[in-house]
Amino acid sequence: PAPPPLRHSTVMKQFVCLGEFTPYGREFLADATAGTHYQVPSERDGIIGEEEIYIAGDGRIIWSSGRHIVRGFHPSSRAVHVLSCTFSGLPGDAQVGGISAGGAEAVRCLGVLESDRFTVYAPSGAEFLVHLPFRATHAWPLADGALVVVQSADGAHHALSLVEHPLNLLRCVTYIEPEAAHGGGSCRAWKDALPIAGEIPAPKCDQRRLCWVCDTLPLAVAYVPETRRHAVYLVRRGARKPAAALAAPRPKSPGFPFEGLAMCREASEVFLQRLWTFPEEGAPCEPDGVFLLAPDPELARAAQRGAGSAESATGLLLALFVASSGLLIVVRLWSWEVVATLRCCRSAVPLLSGDDLRSRGACPSGLAGFPSRWYGSGHCRIVLHESNGPELPSAAGLPQPWADILLDPLELVRSTAVLCFDRHRLPQHMLVLGEDRRTLTLYWGATQLCLVELADSCGSPLPSTGPIHRLCDPVANRFTVVFDDGTSLRCSAPLQPNSPRLLGTLSALALLLPVELTYALASDMQVWCIQRKSGRGANMEEEDSEWQSFCELHFCLLEQALAKSGDAHGAPPFKRARTVGGGGDGEEEALMESDETRDWEWLLGSTVHARERLDPLLADLESSAEFVPCHSLRLLASDAARCRAHHGSAQPADDDAVGQGQDGSARGTDVWEGCTATPPALLLQHLDRFFLALHLMYEEWKMHALHSPLLPQLGLFLYGLASRLECTQFGAFYAQDLPMVRDAAVAMAAYGGYGAWLWQVFPREKSSHASCAPAVERLRRMQVPQLLPACRQIQRSPASAEVVLDSFPLVFPLSSLLLTLLHVLQGCPSAQTFGKSRDAPGMPSLGRPGLVVSIPGVDPKVLDPPSYLAPFTGHTSEARRDAERARAVRRWLEGMRDPSSRPLWEVALMLLVQHGVRRADVELWSLALAAPVQECLRAAAEEPGSEWLVEAYSLIGREDLAALAKSCEVGVGAATSSTGSRRTNDILETANGLPRAADDPLGASPSADPLESPEWLYRMFDRDRRAKEVARLLNSSRAVTLRVVRRPEQTDHDFEQQKQSRLGLAACRQASLCIGRGAFTLGAVRPLPTEVLQTPLLTLAGRFPPYPAVVSLDPNHHSPELNLWAEFSNGVATALQVSEAPGSEITRGWIVLHKSEANSSGQSSANAHAGFLLGLGLRGSLKVINEADCYKYLRLEHDATSVAVILGMAASHVSSMDAGLTRMCCVHIPSVYHHLDIEVASPVQCAAVLSLGLLFAKSSHRMMAELLVAEIGRRPSDRALHDREGYSLAAGFALGCVCLGLGADAPGLADLELETWLLRYIHGGSEMPLPGVATRDQKLNPNHDPATCSSLVNEPRGINVSITSPGGCVALGLVFLRTNCEAVASRVVIPQTVFQLDYVRPDFSMLRLVAKSLIMWDSIEASEDWVEAQVPAFLAQLYVHAEEPPAQGGDATRTSQASSRGTPLARSWAPVTPTGNISATRSPPAPSGVPGRAGLPSFFETPSPLGGRLGGGSTTRFSRPSPAAPLQETPSLLGSVGGEPSRHAAAPASDVDWLLVAQTRASLVAGACLAIGLRFAGTGEAAARQVLIERLRDFRDARRSDAHPALMASLPTPDMDLDRSTLDTCQSVTAMALGMVMAGTGDLSSLRMLRSLRRKADLKMSYGVHMATHTAIGYVFLGGGKYTFDQDPLSTAALLMAAFPRFPCDMTDNRSHLQAFRHLYVLAARHQCMEAVEVETQQPVDVNVKLTTRESSEVVSLPRLVSTSGDVQTITLDSERYWPVIIQRELPDQGPNSDRWMRALEASRRLYVKRRSGHLPHRMDGLGAQCAAQVWFPTFSAPEPHHVESLLQ
Repeated sequence: PAPPPLRHSTVMKQFVCLGEFTPYGREFLADATAGTHYQVPSERDGIIGEEEIYIAGDGRIIWSSGRHIVRGFHPSSRAVHVLSCTFSGLPGDAQVGGISAGGAEAVRCLGVLESDRFTVYAPSGAEFLVHLPFRATHAWPLADGALVVVQSADGAHHALSLVEHPLNLLRCVTYIEPEAAHGGGSCRAWKDALPIAGEIPAPKCDQRRLCWVCDTLPLAVAYVPETRRHAVYLVRRGARKPAAALAAPRPKSPGFPFEGLAMCREASEVFLQRLWTFPEEGAPCEPDGVFLLAPDPELARAAQRGAGSAESATGLLLALFVASSGLLIVVRLWSWEVVATLRCCRSAVPLLSGDDLRSRGACPSGLAGFPSRWYGSGHCRIVLHESNGPELPSAAGLPQPWADILLDPLELVRSTAVLCFDRHRLPQHMLVLGEDRRTLTLYWGATQLCLVELADSCGSPLPSTGPIHRLCDPVANRFTVVFDDGTSLRCSAPLQPNSPRLLGTLSALALLLPVELTYALASDMQVWCIQRKSGRGANMEEEDSEWQSFCELHFCLLEQALAKSGDAHGAPPFKRARTVGGGGDGEEEALMESDETRDWEWLLGSTVHARERLDPLLADLESSAEFVPCHSLRLLASDAARCRAHHGSAQPADDDAVGQGQDGSARGTDVWEGCTATPPALLLQHLDRFFLALHLMYEEWKMHALHSPLLPQLGLFLYGLASRLECTQFGAFYAQDLPMVRDAAVAMAAYGGYGAWLWQVFPREKSSHASCAPAVERLRRMQVPQLLPACRQIQRSPASAEVVLDSFPLVFPLSSLLLTLLHVLQGCPSAQTFGKSRDAPGMPSLGRPGLVVSIPGVDPKVLDPPSYLAPFTGHTSEARRDAERARAVRRWLEGMRDPSSRPLWEVALMLLVQHGVRRADVELWSLALAAPVQECLRAAAEEPGSEWLVEAYSLIGREDLAALAKSCEVGVGAATSSTGSRRTNDILETANGLPRAADDPLGASPSADPLESPEWLYRMFDRDRRAKEVARLLNSSRAVTLRVVRRPEQTDHDFEQQKQSRLGLAACRQASLCIGRGAFTLGAVRPLPTEVLQTPLLTLAGRFPPYPAVVSLDPNHHSPELNLWAEFSNGVATALQVSEAPGSEITRGWIVLHKSEANSSGQSSANAHAGFLLGLGLRGSLKVINEADCYKYLRLEHDATSVAVILGMAASHVSSMDAGLTRMCCVHIPSVYHHLDIEVASPVQCAAVLSLGLLFAKSSHRMMAELLVAEIGRRPSDRALHDREGYSLAAGFALGCVCLGLGADAPGLADLELETWLLRYIHGGSEMPLPGVATRDQKLNPNHDPATCSSLVNEPRGINVSITSPGGCVALGLVFLRTNCEAVASRVVIPQTVFQLDYVRPDFSMLRLVAKSLIMWDSIEASEDWVEAQVPAFLAQLYVHAEEPPAQGGDATRTSQASSRGTPLARSWAPVTPTGNISATRSPPAPSGVPGRAGLPSFFETPSPLGGRLGGGSTTRFSRPSPAAPLQETPSLLGSVGGEPSRHAAAPASDVDWLLVAQTRASLVAGACLAIGLRFAGTGEAAARQVLIERLRDFRDARRSDAHPALMASLPTPDMDLDRSTLDTCQSVTAMALGMVMAGTGDLSSLRMLRSLRRKADLKMSYGVHMATHTAIGYVFLGGGKYTFDQDPLSTAALLMAAFPRFPCDMTDNRSHLQAFRHLYVLAARHQCMEAVEVETQQPVDVNVKLTTRESSEVVSLPRLVSTSGDVQTITLDSERYWPVIIQRELPDQGPNSDRWMRALEASRRLYVKRRSGHLPHRMDGLGAQCAAQVWFPTFSAPEPHHVESLLQ
């Protein structure tokens, strides 16, 4: 239908001219040429601003915002177009706050389109260049990419898509056209292929020219040259499936340098499906000639038609303007109904109502923002339903009536079929330039409102500047007018009311009134009410000019309508008090200037006085009762007092006399200055609906505290309408609510003379109801719709739903929600009637808008490859959230077995959540609505459910449960929008004194040493001094205290030399503290991005009491070069302090800052910085640096730095198989690049080969496996001579990581026979040929070639077991880790006879036992029996076999002698039967269920570390082996050959190497302890702890032989003591195993044992023993008790690398094991400390919780280290200070989400709690004496002794 005729012929709406417009880019560049510019919107905080992109004539581009330059570009050629686009494939670290249209994090980039290329500039500074095959003409952004149009040589246009990443392949677009000939739903798809050489071009009938692509919805408009028409297309995206196999590529065209064949042959990613074709023919439109419109009346049309009408879904309009023909067509989207066709138009631009989007969302009517779930809170949605697609979901099968109330089935549609958009960001109005190029017409949608004139800032019309050339650059409500002479004016259109009253009223009327009446009223309000700068900054409690104009306008329209109906006997003398007209000739102005009107009288007649006189405080003042209006009103009031009729009153204007003034009385009358567009008959027809819409909005505003200030003026207006229409029941209702509306003074102050007449004269006139309009008659007979009586009616009679709907229609959200909520709480089964509109006569109705749009289906078989097409749209996050919420409600409904099984308050809670109600909203509601809601929330807070939505927990005030549920959905470490912005917010909040969001309870300063400020531990170990003792033991920055006794004969020089010697020995122990300190302070600091993390000094000085001076270490006694790896470990410990908590993000700039600090500090700082890099890599923080930074470090040729960079980058990219890092590692392995003559240090080679294993962990990579197998047995050469054992071990570790736990079933490695090669490496033998990489290497560089082999080491043919055995053992153990493969484990030989002892070193026996234990993982037991079972029986029987039975009494004598000199360790391992109560005094009894040591005596005379508390005395004596001990049946102890007894069977005991026997037995026991440590790492197993402590005590108390090892080997005896080296190694291995088992537990008994090792150790011990002892202490207190070790295979491998039983002899020893590998335990460390965090303050608190397991339950205090074994079934917080929380695992009879809290707790390790009001935390009120209950309401009347005791405490 054609738009209504224009009624405003003389009056125009003024648009404000902001001034002459000149592009700032032209001014900045001083560009004299005709450059082009674009004005693009830029939204910030809901305000739409402008940004300018200027393209100069020389190609320079300026991007500016206001007069600020954002960025500048200078491309190689002049740009065709500049656009903003998003790409999801770009790395996340390049993001600078850009959010893609799909809601997911993506990078918003700037695209510059040139004629031959498309350049994408990322915010990080990266540039991506895409070459184009033809000349580009235009480009549009997509939801994830861009669409580029190119023009070929023949003039045809082709579209190319670039999706996900700028460097992806450009692909042709495929068009899908319906087959009109075949009918039905058939269609055909054809690709818009490029006309390149060898390709068949598309026929001319299939050519399309893309004209427009929408950035909000997946819509496009293309021009069809054949039919000369425009068509609308749906932009779709193909399913992400593997592309079909391509045919063999053809030869490339010689003059065509692009991948044209692949571009055309690859499957399309963007598909355009035609939906509709415009009927008009003509030329193609311009790219800016198509736009969407979303006027409010169109949305009302969709809402009033309901869901059954898909033709008007969402009420969107599509406008197409063809500039060449002046044709403007407006169609209704999806129904394709042509709404308007305008010809002879010169230009058209779309306009938003205003630039402040916040006012639209906060519109007081409630309907402009659509807050209820039926319309969406901030967005609208469209559901696309294909004809051949799946059926739409329904609520069938769900319990009724709750399903109809709570669930919208359309929300369950898959998110790919839902189109979401925010209609407030779409334009509503359209400004059209007429044919005469001077007339500007304003349209609302497709309906003409008024003419427009341009005025200056003072309101004066602009002088004529000539014809208008065009309108351009629309941004919000601003546009540019370009005249023919080149002048440009920037103008603003005041289209949105600034008055909150008028904005809410206009929005409500637009949705509730008929469409034709809405457009008419909107036309009048745009001309007469909405003014520029009116209402700006107006207070809600004050009057504003816009609202006054609205009231005066509608009173005038009312009088016109009543005059048409014949009810004009009471016509007022004033229709509008705006200006004076008639015969007054300025009489009022003259009176105002005369002496008769004094200022005081004028003040008494003001609006302020009329309002203030109603104040009860001023009621007693005599002058407060006076109201002195202006002179004209005083005359009118005096006439009204005498009841004098006004015969000369003006008559209402009619259609024939519009705009003409009438003759008035002698005093002069006010007349309307212009015509009105609202037909009086139309208003009179719907007058009842107009009045009821305002009345229902009045009832709605009464329910909200923020809207209640708007009530007085609205009530006054409604009272005046009710009085004029003689609806006494409505007038009495408003007077009862607001008594001030009866006051004539207030009315006269608001409405002038009309108010005086209506309030004083009209009530006294005799009225007649004989003839009145039907609408007025309905109002007079209608009962007043009141909300509170409707609520009372529901409470009295729950089954009165129909009656309530008839008396009070459900239109506005708050009133609808209240009535529905009360009906739900009453449990009425007819509650399903709510939410449905009722069409009663005169009643406003509003139903659910039609959201479903049917589109033609596309058969997947039509495409190549066959795939399903989804709309290529953004804003999918909103649809995903709606779907997730709907699915959660559906699960909740499905769990409802019976409608009565759920409490009604829970149903009401779900209703509130579905309507988007927040707790802050409830606090603003009036008491009538908030009372039932608060009661529901209180009941829900006491009994929360685990399957509710996150919004439900926030609504009931349980933010603690909301945080748990949110952490379960997001997961650990999930990044929310931008990490940098989050960190910045944390810093700003901290600076303002606010609690940091998602703070980690770490109190240490970034610049402080955690050992000096133990607050970061919080309350982990605050009940004793263990934490302080550990900090003292591991502090390497304090000077050591030594005591040196000075002999009398010593000179000063000798004494100083003695002190320096002691300092040199103490330096080894001091340097070994760093590894333990790093383990203890793991994750202790949250660094600031602007501060450097200080590395504590490694202090090697000491004090010698009683002298207070600090003596430094002389370099002659201890060279600084010896501190290389000690400084390295010190730097690692510093980096490990960095926390992984939210807000602790590490940036590249922060690392570079530390590098500059290290460069300026010297060589020691370089070593420390190298360790710092390794520590960051182990924490995964080196991902922020790129390969270029790595090579900058490697160019320094600093060995420690190279090791740190290579190993750290590999640790940060475990299992990534990164190609760049692989090349970096291989460069440092000489056997890979053997043709390069590069000297690589041995530590760097070891780090490089192990890094390969970390990069390819668990990948079973064929090439890496072949390479590493060969590297284990690499032969010596001049370039690979030093540290060969360490290199072979590193290769074994790497091979074990590559095939970790895969065993013989490693995919692709079966033919390698890894177990055969590794066993050969372990046991020795001839070399085996290897395939693949190893064979190729041997051919190029044979091991035995004299030209390439080592010139220093002559190694014979065969495998050197001394080099390869450690690597083979660890590789075999890791490859077959946890496979329990007995076949492989049995092939690992452990000496079983004395003969075999000569061929196996004792330390190799230990490694073989560890390898067997790793394979037979499930057989490891934490018991003494298992440890003894690992030792071959012949080792124990040798001692018994070697001795004669002693004579009577001899045993006592020998025992006494042995006691005097100490029991030899070799005798301590013989299994004998204990006598007496020896085992009872040896150790306390084992706990229940834990295998003890009963029956397994030891043969030491051991002083108890705790004195007599463990037994009857301070020492415990153990006997020697008894001759009566049974021997195991064995043919020989020395060995056998071929099953026959050896000829050495009868050899005397003197032929046995007793030193070797004792060393092997001790090594095997230590290996068993290490296996227990690996098996039970991080579990805190009590039985394992008991076994390890006992074995560690044995090793500690064993006597060390002071003899030379050569002498001991030459004279072995059965009772000899073991050498120091073996015992120290076994002690260190056992200590490390104990630390691994008790990692993070802070166990006191373990600390005492490890501290005793440190006390008994003398300064002459090796560096490795000190390192192992202090590392074990750090393990026990790992991360301050907040970390422990994980049990996954990679963690086990990392622990084996860190605890490998070959410790360095000195500070520079890397021969057998690289010292940097000792830090790899970090890869196994996991944060497993459960902390209680108060959700409101984000601060840690200590609470008591009840942990229930399958066996028992206990009450523990948080924070506490809790393992992830899954034994905990229930966690209960029952405290009077905090709200109750019960967290349990999933039960069979409950839903799948019943354990969501438990899963969230295990993932985040944070138990969020919320403190009750009136209570203090435990740290502030430990006894609870200061809580509200104790202070105000004592629980006792008479004090008892325990009360007094509590008060005293």
